[in-house]
Amino acid sequence: MSKTLEFRPALLDEHWDRFVRKSPYGSVFSESGFLSSVNCSVDAFYVCKGNEVLAALVLVVDASGRKIVGHHDIIYDGIIYRHSPLNRAQCTSEQFYVQEATASFLAENYDSVVLKLHPDITDIRALQWHNYHNDKPKYQTVVRYTTTVDIAEFSQSKVLDELELYRNASVSRRQEIRYGLAAGVQVLESQDLNIVAHLYGKTMDRQGISFCNDSAERMVQFLSALRLSCDLRVFEARDVNNNVGNVAVFLLQNDKAYYLYGAGDPEMRDSHCGTAVIWQSFYKLAAENIRSVDLEGVNSPARGWFKLSFGGLLQSYFHIKL
Repeated sequence: MSKTLEFRPALLDEHWDRFVRKSPYGSVFSESGFLSSVNCSVDAFYVCKGNEVLAALVLVVDASGRKIVGHHDIIYDGIIYRHSPLNRAQCTSEQFYVQEATASFLAENYDSVVLKLHPDITDIRALQWHNYHNDKPKYQTVVRYTTTVDIAEFSQSKVLDELELYRNASVSRRQEIRYGLAAGVQVLESQDLNIVAHLYGKTMDRQGISFCNDSAERMVQFLSALRLSCDLRVFEARDVNNNVGNVAVFLLQNDKAYYLYGAGDPEMRDSHCGTAVIWQSFYKLAAENIRSVDLEGVNSPARGWFKLSFGGLLQSYFHIKL
């Protein structure tokens, strides 16, 4: 079947976005609005069997167009299987052949490949078996991790101890949640993108990472573009003196939210705003019919445990290189 598939160039238009939003393997990072806001070059294809579209392919390429390089702001890319009407066995078979054809197509048309597959793509056998019986280059796999929290229950009138997510959170996180509520920390939606860049700069400085004025301006421009092209939410946590301690930025797609940025004022680390800005944002997102939040990466020892402490599910996903 893989030899009968055709890779047709795709326009990043409304048809593309409908395909991405309908697919269980699509994410906001593959929508045209997000891609147009990122300073990068993209090759997009539909994987077709006759007139039937079985998958889409989004590739971030370098200036030459010969290397697939990815982009640090595009968390998931690569293969987007269709929302399939087939049963489980048929779907597994179809996806295998799409992946097999994709492995050959990329190897034949690009000098190097870097993909970051959606977490729900758990079967990568066809990529691993590319050139299995010869000495030609083979795809290499790097396992990455993210954590997803189910917040559907936050739309219900439950006390704190009744929330399953709260019961699954770590002892220290539950304590911080209670402290934040007792201290009167309030989380509000914000339109101020400058405060995001300001606090992000402070966070980077604390970690010894350079974040100059030009970087801050680029962040504001990027977030401004996302606000126009995507469903963006910015929340800020304020203490009882109305000081902003932390901010969190989310992108929404269908019934899912993606945690894009978080930042805080190091001088307010004891204000409980860091936990509150995420926890209380769950209520606000659930009120907009968001059912789950991808906290987007737990691959840093400095931040991974913080995200996992909210009690979400740990998910692996794959970076693929050739």
